[in-house]
Amino acid sequence: MHLSLRNEHRSWSVDTFDEAECRAAAARFSAGLRELCHEIRAVGAEPVLGGVYGNNRFTAQHCSLLWEINEDIKSWAEKDAVLYFDYLGSGTVVTEDGHWPAGAWKDASHPNNDGHALMFQVAQTYVDRVAALASERSCVNASNGRYDFGSECFGKDARANKDGI
Repeated sequence: MHLSLRNEHRSWSVDTFDEAECRAAAARFSAGLRELCHEIRAVGAEPVLGGVYGNNRFTAQHCSLLWEINEDIKSWAEKDAVLYFDYLGSGTVVTEDGHWPAGAWKDASHPNNDGHALMFQVAQTYVDRVAALASERSCVNASNGRYDFGSECFGKDARANKDGI
């Protein structure tokens, strides 16, 4: 699942910055994602989250808060054993100022084909790590042949960003 923080509230969609409004919207966004993950698990599926990403209209203040939100979501995703694609931490999908890299955007809010390719590369890196861990640790559900992402087999190892991805 992949949702945009910018759609959460107008404070994230304008060229100005209201810290209180942005923080409140970010808290609702994070809590809503976490609730969706719980609902997905309740029906027997495993959630996979595409991380927050940049926008060419973000100010420096938006960007600073975006990094905080990313850390918050990564923290609860790790605790809840939810696979999280860390686009900000990848160093390739978003620049340090919270914008799309040159040549990777269709408009201020959206990636173009090159931007989507960068996002896919980050996601693929995580999926490959999880598949390798599953194989190495025999974490395949015997009844359905799928990877058991919620098992003790994965824990934080599959989602840690210690390898620079």
